[in-house]
Amino acid sequence: MKRLSNSAGRLKALGLLRNDKRIITKFADMFGLVHFGFVSQHDDEHRIVRGMTLSTNHRDEHYCIGTYENYDVIYVKRTDTLHTKTNKRTTHTWHIMAFDLKTSRELPHFFVGFHDQSEEFYMRCFARFPAMRHLKLGHLSAYPPTFDVQYRLFANPATSLEIEQIITPAIAATITTHFKGLSFEVTENTLLVYSEHSRITMDLLETILKNGRWLAEALDHSATVSFADSAKDD
Repeated sequence: MKRLSNSAGRLKALGLLRNDKRIITKFADMFGLVHFGFVSQHDDEHRIVRGMTLSTNHRDEHYCIGTYENYDVIYVKRTDTLHTKTNKRTTHTWHIMAFDLKTSRELPHFFVGFHDQSEEFYMRCFARFPAMRHLKLGHLSAYPPTFDVQYRLFANPATSLEIEQIITPAIAATITTHFKGLSFEVTENTLLVYSEHSRITMDLLETILKNGRWLAEALDHSATVSFADSAKDD
């Protein structure tokens, strides 16, 4: 009986994998991306998607690359095993889209996630980036209360005022309205948009792509404006 149960489980998993491939391939075709399938982080023939989820053990599948509305974009399905404080192993899956920002200004590293983001995820965050802390926005101007309710921002405290110039109250308001279920990170002038939904759908992929494209342009605009204002002050 146990053997039959295991066989049914493997068949179900295989069916889900095939469904993922069908959806992601269709998505890539629809938006002009090139689908490469599995890629290794130890192979230099492709550009690695970095950020909080990068590790020596993660597995990247359905790697896609292309351009969407003048922004270079990469999509990857990333799976990894994380450890809790009690050393319990848990499997995590992220759907990640990376957008190359166009600003020539070097932006600070920051991550915007949820209050209920997994304990093991934040453990990895603080282990890899010990200078990052939970920061609250609002030193330069008032922010929507809903942003603080829904999200937590992590960055080096020394960059807090610079981040407020990048994530303006108007951008924060749009994020709380349209980004539900998505977190994001800026690192090395690349915007990474994350979803931890276990099941992939065409609607989810389109939401990540279109919201990420909007946010990339919004951050570029903020960076340009704040850089110009800083130049005037000098």
